[in-house]
This record gives sequence, C-alpha cells and structure tokens, in this order.
Amino acid sequence: MLLLLILLVIIFRLYRKNREAQTELKRQYREIQEQQEEILVQSEELIESNSKLAYLNDELNRKNQEIELQSDKVLMANSSLEKEVNERTLQLNSAYRELETFFYRTSHDFRRPLTTFLGLVEVANHSVQDQQAISLFEKVRETTLALDKMLLKLQSIGSQELEAHARMNLHSLLASCEEKFAQELFAKGIRLHISCDDCLILVNHHLLLTILENLMENAITFSTPASPYIRLFAGLNDSGDVLQLQVEDNGQGIPPHIQPRIFDMYFRGSVNSLGNGLGLYIAKRAVEKLGGSIRCCSQLHKGSTFTVLIPHGQQEQ
Repeated sequence: MLLLLILLVIIFRLYRKNREAQTELKRQYREIQEQQEEILVQSEELIESNSKLAYLNDELNRKNQEIELQSDKVLMANSSLEKEVNERTLQLNSAYRELETFFYRTSHDFRRPLTTFLGLVEVANHSVQDQQAISLFEKVRETTLALDKMLLKLQSIGSQELEAHARMNLHSLLASCEEKFAQELFAKGIRLHISCDDCLILVNHHLLLTILENLMENAITFSTPASPYIRLFAGLNDSGDVLQLQVEDNGQGIPPHIQPRIFDMYFRGSVNSLGNGLGLYIAKRAVEKLGGSIRCCSQLHKGSTFTVLIPHGQQEQ
C-alpha cells in the first residue's frame, strides 16, 4: 500500500508537471503565433514601404533627368547669352570709340573757322575807328572765345590722342595750371594756395591736366566776392601707390539735392551758371580713364572740396 501510495504521488506529480508543460507549451505557441502575425504585418508594411521607396526612387530619377535636361538648356542659354553679351559689348565699344572720334574730329574741324573769326576781330580792332563797331567786334570775340572753350571741352571728351605715361614733377603740373588761370584769378581777387609733394610721378599729363583745369574752372566760376580763395593740393600717399588731388574753395557751395547730379553731362546746377555743364563731367571721365575715383563734399554758402584718387602703381603698369 505504501508503495502504491508513493507510486500514485509520483504519477500525480508527473501528470501535473505534464499539464504545466503543456500549458507553457501552448502559451509559447500562442506567443510564437502572435510574433509570426507581427512579423507578417511588419513584412507587409516593409513590402509596402519598399514599394513606395521604389516609386519615390523612380520619381527622383525622373526629376533628376528633368533637372539635367533643364541644366543643359540653361547652360546652352547662358553660353548663347554670354556670346551675345560679348558681341553687344564689342559693338558698344566700337560705337563708343566711333563717337569719341566723332567728338574729337568734329570739334577740331569747328575750331578752324573760329580761329579765323578771332583773327578777323583782331584785324578789325586795328583798322576800324568807330567805337560802336569796335564794341560789337569785342562781343563777337567774347562769343567766339566762349564757343571755342566749349569745343575744346568736347574735343577733350573724344580725344584719342592720349599721351603715354611720363614722369614729371608735381610742382610743374600745378604751376602750369596756375599760369593758365592767372588772369581770371587776378580779375576776381581769388587767392590761390598751392601745396604739393616735391616728387616725380608717372602720369598721363593730358588727362591729369584736364582734371585739374576743369576743377579749377569750376571753383573760379562759383567763387564769392568776399575774400575768395582756392586751395590746391597734390601728393602721393604714404605707400606711394595713390596720387591724391584736392581742390577746395569757399565759394557758393552746392545744394544737397543736386549734388548727386553734378557729374552728369550738360547739367548746370544754377541758372546763374555761364558754363555749358561739361566741366565736372569731363573731369570725371578723365579720372575714370586713369582708373581712379572722384568725390565732392560741399556745403551751401560755405564752399566745396573735390578729392581725386588715382592709383599711381596701376598707371606705371
């Protein structure tokens, strides 16, 4: 009986363990099925994602092809545009040179009869006794000189006879400018103060003198009767690679609203101006030909200062 009881206990335990094992096995089987279902769902999602990715790749390839095609078109258009711009630039440069030549030759031809007029006026002044006639001849002379002055400016706009750069002393350059305007300075009682470095510069004499003369003429034209003066400075910077010119006056000054236009061709800022509106324009053109810059600082009824900076090293090259 004892053995039978022990056997029954062993059988019962084995049966219970078997039941527990089956229960655990079923649980694991269910987990495996759930995991398989999740894997199946993930697999379907992955397949769908792969399908979408393939579609996106196809779209991306198509867009890249379109971009490449458009890029080729843009490159062709840019090449064509660049060629057209170069051709137009050459045409404009050619037209610009022709216009400059026209200015120079036309003004040069027009000056010939003016010289004849001036000669006839001088002859008339010595041969005619009538004071009224002499007065009329003097007015003809003044008008002819004014016209000749304007033609000289037009000639300087289109001058192709640009001298080679040569070394010269700054004092000599400023002295020649002072000598040209000595009579006008004396007539208006203008004191001229010249300050310059005692040095040699490599310069285009024609262009630099054109700049100085037009700035001086502007300062003289708009001077005031009360203690007028003009300060003229020329010198190199510390490194010697920039030439600075400065013309300062205590004249009428320039109203702020017209200062941006003072370098325009034929612009006259005052109704009282007797000039032709070319002086400052020509000065700026000459500065640009030398690769430099020009600026103006002015206060109404106090005066103006024009500063020119020209790269000296660039000229030497």
